[in-house]
Amino acid sequence: MIRRTLALPLVLALLAPAAASAQWQPQTSLTGDVAGVLRPQVLFSARGDKIVGYGVNGRFAYARTLPGQDTPFYQRITTTTDVSARLLTYATDRILLVSQTASRIPSELGVRFGSVGGGVGPVRRIAPGHDVLRYDAAINAKGDAAVAYIRIVRGADNVVRQRQVVVVRRPAGGAFGHPETIAGSGGPLSVAVAMAPSGEIAVAYERSGRVEVRRRERGHSWHSSQQITYGAKGHTQLALAAGGDGSFALASFSQNLSEGGDNGPASVRVATRSAGGHAFHSARLFETYSERAPQEAGVRVALASDGTGVVGWTGRQDGRFVARAADVGGVVARTVSSPAADAVLGDVSAGPGGAAAAIWSPPLDTAPPQVFAAVRDDEGVFGPPEAVGTPQREVTTPAIGIDPRTHRPLAAWVGRTGQRTQAILAALRA
Repeated sequence: MIRRTLALPLVLALLAPAAASAQWQPQTSLTGDVAGVLRPQVLFSARGDKIVGYGVNGRFAYARTLPGQDTPFYQRITTTTDVSARLLTYATDRILLVSQTASRIPSELGVRFGSVGGGVGPVRRIAPGHDVLRYDAAINAKGDAAVAYIRIVRGADNVVRQRQVVVVRRPAGGAFGHPETIAGSGGPLSVAVAMAPSGEIAVAYERSGRVEVRRRERGHSWHSSQQITYGAKGHTQLALAAGGDGSFALASFSQNLSEGGDNGPASVRVATRSAGGHAFHSARLFETYSERAPQEAGVRVALASDGTGVVGWTGRQDGRFVARAADVGGVVARTVSSPAADAVLGDVSAGPGGAAAAIWSPPLDTAPPQVFAAVRDDEGVFGPPEAVGTPQREVTTPAIGIDPRTHRPLAAWVGRTGQRTQAILAALRA
């Protein structure tokens, strides 16, 4: 839940240039003013629905437009109580909802299948009895799916004995199979998964201070683990994406942190696997800095249907935190936010031909409380920051996606609309 701010100076409304905000349509509220909302996800169906998933008042929900339309958004609230559930789209209008129970031990994983317009069906447990710390999920257009998670193995009196990386796979049109342990030691704490159009799966995880990847091609066994780079043990974020051409991109954001407030250097690295290739290439270091990153800082990566893509993260420039982005195949990063104001990257998205978008907001309790974005056309150049929506009492966790049919970005974010109310807000680039 967003923290409360005391006041919003009226002058903040003047901070965004009018020309920049004019590039986005007026924002719309998908939820109305409610007691609590959580982290939006931006998706698109193959038939043209624009979809935003989010948590609202203790349930997972999503809002969507009709195929090919910009407005209005129609909200559907599910009975899933995991407000951080993952919503995935596949086929023409199918959806997969992956959720986690949180009120008991073991904290199990469940999935629900459905359609964009018809909602989701009953919950199916995919790893009965497994206590899950965190998870990630991926699906391709045909419906091949994989859920990778950190399993907590407990002993007497619920004492944690070890943590493992486990994967549950589902072939298109079939059911999820039995859990497979792909890393049984080393105390992993982070995991990410991606699914290629061919059905090849890549799973990345950090254990014992190393970032590793294991892959599995359709009809084959799991490849041996490949060490990609080093990471701070227990303090490494991973982002993994698959391109439509069969390529993969893995990004890591790592920083040693202590409960006393001390920290080590932050580092951002990216490694790619070419389409048709075998192993990942060596990881490239994009940035390192000594300051403790904001709590919301992290890394995001996205690949398009042709394998082009973008990586984004919260970086450092001239004494401020900034939103930075780079081509996944490049070596040079660009600051896409204004270096005159602190920023925390929220998300990135990629379209074919090198198109990309990045979105960010200020750190909590930092002015101006407004969402901004930058768009890269197919010439590979990010434009200046663009104001998205209007200033709120507070904004956080912005997400962005590029519509594969129209190539127009759609943004969504959490905004505090009143003293005790919040909303999921969204805007489409004109």
